[in-house]
Amino acid sequence: MSVYIDLTEFLARPLLTGIQRVTAEICRWWPTDDLQPVKLTESGQLLELPPALIGAIARCFNDPDGAAVREVCSLRDRPVGAIAVDSDETILVPELFYDQWRVGYYRRMDERLLNRFRFIVYDLMPLLHPEYFAPDIPQDIITSYFSMIRRVPHCGFISKWTQQTYCHRLKRAQETTGVVLRLGSDGLGPRPQTAQKNRPLEFCVVGTIEPRKNHALILDALEPLLFQHPEMKLTFLGKMGWVDPVLGERLKRMAAGECPGFSWVSNADDDSIRRHMQAARASIYVSSAEGFGLPPVESLWLGTPVIASSNLPSLEISGSRGVHIVDPLTPGALREAICLFLNDSFANSKSEEALALELPTWSSFARQTAEWCR
Repeated sequence: MSVYIDLTEFLARPLLTGIQRVTAEICRWWPTDDLQPVKLTESGQLLELPPALIGAIARCFNDPDGAAVREVCSLRDRPVGAIAVDSDETILVPELFYDQWRVGYYRRMDERLLNRFRFIVYDLMPLLHPEYFAPDIPQDIITSYFSMIRRVPHCGFISKWTQQTYCHRLKRAQETTGVVLRLGSDGLGPRPQTAQKNRPLEFCVVGTIEPRKNHALILDALEPLLFQHPEMKLTFLGKMGWVDPVLGERLKRMAAGECPGFSWVSNADDDSIRRHMQAARASIYVSSAEGFGLPPVESLWLGTPVIASSNLPSLEISGSRGVHIVDPLTPGALREAICLFLNDSFANSKSEEALALELPTWSSFARQTAEWCR
């Protein structure tokens, strides 16, 4: 039996960001050769596309010259036929989308047909924390999506937190249903064999610069330390999102040399992120609210401890091993955490804990997803 994968959003906007990576990793690690690409048209047709699309999408995140993305764009408008919505095959929908026509397609579908679909649900952040999203996103579009997704009988979740929030807060159900599909931790490459000891006093922050990631708080905490310790370094790795203009100007001034030891790489690729993470004494991820938070587990995979805020869904299976939680989330508390890692013995112990963790891989995630679809 084939499994169809709905790639409509990826094909329309191959932006190579968070959820797009999940789609690409499914294509890369699907354990059998029965995954068939499809897309939904605005007229309500599911079109089957050339099988070569699976391989092209799988290569998109390791694509320095853009050849894979160009192949995707070339193949996306070459349908090989339409599939019958009432057939027996399973259709996997690993995407988040807010297109009204696409949301409407599933909202109008009867329950018997909707039973064929498997939706991956990432989080409910736009509903729970609308203040952390750009104000130009219409709330009614978000509401329509979540009204649709609560009807879906087969949902997979990327964390227990998302599963419980979906069931108890969105569906208002007493029982917890669905499956948890653990995202991979190995997206930045192979795991080191041994923990690196006595690392330089370097710290890195991975992620788009936006309000909930608390980059301003990080600067408030570390800027005094950067002046006190000439050997200390702090690197931001991530593009500028929507931020307070004051923070934007502060970042530019500090990166231009106003603050010793601070640098900002706005166009960091996976290789750059891996190099900085492996060199760092710890990575910092102190988001106020997060749907998952992939950089912390990628850091732990590489044996680099994480200084994190509490309640990150990605860290719900690791506990305190390799992790130091900052609570309360204030500049002073974060500064105290950083000072702990200035001690070689403490930092080395946390690095050993990180490397000893058993963490899911993208291969295990794809295998779980394939089993769920069958």
